[in-house]
Amino acid sequence: MENDLIDVKKSFEKTNEILLPIRVEVDGADYDSYDNLTLRKAEDMGHHVQKTYTKKFETRCKRQIVKGENRCREAFAKAHTECENKFPRIVRTFLCWPFQVSFICNMNLLGKPDNICKPNEVLPSNFGDNYIQLNDAQNTLYRNTSEVEFKYKAKSVITHADIRALDHISDMVVDDFNAKKKIFDIIMHITNTFLSLLVFKIAVVYHKKYLSSIDFDNIYVTDYFRQVDDRRKRNKKPTILPLTKFEKNDVVDLEHTCQLTENESKIIGFYFLQFSMEILTACFFLILDHVIITLLNIIRFNSSITYTQEGEHIIHFQ
Repeated sequence: MENDLIDVKKSFEKTNEILLPIRVEVDGADYDSYDNLTLRKAEDMGHHVQKTYTKKFETRCKRQIVKGENRCREAFAKAHTECENKFPRIVRTFLCWPFQVSFICNMNLLGKPDNICKPNEVLPSNFGDNYIQLNDAQNTLYRNTSEVEFKYKAKSVITHADIRALDHISDMVVDDFNAKKKIFDIIMHITNTFLSLLVFKIAVVYHKKYLSSIDFDNIYVTDYFRQVDDRRKRNKKPTILPLTKFEKNDVVDLEHTCQLTENESKIIGFYFLQFSMEILTACFFLILDHVIITLLNIIRFNSSITYTQEGEHIIHFQ
């Protein structure tokens, strides 16, 4: 409300600035007319103002006409003096005599001053009444400014059920994330337990088959196998080493650490591709999480709520 009072005060000052030149023009005197208009208590103040200001207007107009006549005579006199100074005595009498006809300045070429200076066409007939009403309104306005009362009624802010605060939305997102994270942790725990049991079972089965079957996963050329092959070679018996091209696809020589069978190469390639897809998926979710967090932070720091208050001001002057 303090700002409203300041606005009203500025409005009063603006009104005073507008009315002051009018009052100075009607009530005061200027350099053209020295008739000072003094308002007196009479029955018809409007008629008095109309009559007095009309007289002031006529006096100002006639004074301008008199000034024009004086300037006209001064111009003729100046021209006559300059003419006499520039020409010889013999010819200046014939050449300078037109500048002596200053009586032209006294001729009313535009008409009589009384008719010219009548302000009937430019001054409204109800000017006096309007001025009195304006003057009374200004006096009433400034006389009662100390008793101005403001009555206002603030409309209650309408709250919508679907509008939620930013902190509330953030809490909801965090709660929902924590709830889903708990479910995800439970599923991952069950999955890890199942995979652990499965790996243990596979290891037991592999160990049992490796010990019981000579053909099971027996594709590695060990140091002991080389010793046996060398002994057979010294005894001039058939040997296995060196491996043929076709045998290298199914047998692994441990001296060549990078050597893999065709089946192992396919399995490793498949798992490498699967691992790459998992890495890309994890990176995608990390980037998505970063984007969501960044978006929430932008909303948190840059969002704003604008409240608009509407009302009306009623000013009573008594």
